[in-house]
Amino acid sequence: MNKKFTGKAKRLISGFVAVTTAITMLPAIPAMAEDIGRYPYTLFAGSSAEGAITTTASNFGVNGNVATNGTISADGNMNINGTKTENAGLDMIYIFDKIDSKYFSGSDVEEHTEDYVLDELNINISEPTEVLGEAELTGNININTALKVFKDVTLNGEVKNTNDSVIYSKYGDIVIDSTNVNLNGLVYAPFGSVEVKAMNLNLNNDFVNIT
Repeated sequence: MNKKFTGKAKRLISGFVAVTTAITMLPAIPAMAEDIGRYPYTLFAGSSAEGAITTTASNFGVNGNVATNGTISADGNMNINGTKTENAGLDMIYIFDKIDSKYFSGSDVEEHTEDYVLDELNINISEPTEVLGEAELTGNININTALKVFKDVTLNGEVKNTNDSVIYSKYGDIVIDSTNVNLNGLVYAPFGSVEVKAMNLNLNNDFVNIT
């Protein structure tokens, strides 16, 4: 089942920026808490705070179901093509083993034992990349596989990840600051927050957003 979520604004800050909030998007690989079936929510925020899901976009659209343990706040128009559930009382899901077995079990992993900082015109992540510190990438960024970072991830510039790719912060936050952001795969920060700042934000295909 394909889902599409697009958010566009003159100056869009999308990302659910309540202090304890995080967002993830799971692609065509089945969304499982290791052994459950496909996750039923396109957008899920586990925080129980007021405004656990908050958007300042002029137009905010989700094709799929939305749920949060807190409440939903939107400054502009919000269109949800599915169910909308607040105060849901649901648990966070954890898919660490699934990501590791899919992307990091082979011999082609690029490893960085400290912080990873890269500023180039074009950046292509084509091999699974693991960073034990923080990662900051600046440029035209194309992620075609998994970028796994133990601490914070900062992506500056044009950002695109493909249907079968992952941007994953194990213990930190993810910040994507760009004019144009196209996300088709998983963005996952289970213990941190995800903030997307963009003029144009497109989230496509099958994905799950988790706080």
